[in-house]
Amino acid sequence: MERINFPIPQHVTVPPEFFCDECHFIIDHSGEAFQAWAREHREDLAGPNAQIGCKCELKRQTAIQLRQRMLLDANIPRRADVVGPRTFDNFNEVDGTAEMIEAAKAFVAGELPEKALLLVGVTGSGRSHMLEAIGRAALAEGESVRYDRAEDLLNILRHSHNSELGTDLYDTIQWYQKFNVLLIDDVGMQTATPWGVGYLTNIVDHRYSYGLRMVVSTNCLTPDDMAATWDWPLASRLMDTHSGVVRVIHCEAEDYRLSEWGNE
Repeated sequence: MERINFPIPQHVTVPPEFFCDECHFIIDHSGEAFQAWAREHREDLAGPNAQIGCKCELKRQTAIQLRQRMLLDANIPRRADVVGPRTFDNFNEVDGTAEMIEAAKAFVAGELPEKALLLVGVTGSGRSHMLEAIGRAALAEGESVRYDRAEDLLNILRHSHNSELGTDLYDTIQWYQKFNVLLIDDVGMQTATPWGVGYLTNIVDHRYSYGLRMVVSTNCLTPDDMAATWDWPLASRLMDTHSGVVRVIHCEAEDYRLSEWGNE
């Protein structure tokens, strides 16, 4: 079959400087220069595409708005301290953190066979820094990301449950499941209620079952520790080392948040 090549619309009478080099439409009908020219050459505006505005700038603006929306939805903390936004580059590697850094970078690159990553360590060992770094790196790769501390996530779910604003709990849970990467920080730092345990387990179980990407940090060093604070089903899923779903990394670094090499 003979291929038909459609010619790009040509604009003979309208000066070329008014046209986009990419889409060949008028760049800005409202611009002062174009308006001044148009007042003197209205008859020339009847040519092909002369009445159609450039779509390239609209696409660029749409992309910018989408990026801003993704950043807002990601909810990654905007640190105002001397370290600034947590990234892989400003993480100070100390003894006991190498395996965590390697696994985190592999997760972002899609090189980790497991879809879920659990970072286990004491307070101040750099787990939160690593979650935020993962989130920023994943955003840079075009992934949709959501970060929450476990306590904040439970408060959001509780508010949805009690909300009179038209958003119910089911909608909120479904909204969380839409993200490519879900980051839940500090599981185990709070006293959990049976209600909270049930819904957090629901979110984790859904991602666990459907192979959705997730990174969780906890100061519960063993499954028994997590089961004591939360419950056994949650501990069983997050600390699963047998099914190939979760990579569990034990960060051996001590609490060095207050030291000169501290990572939060």
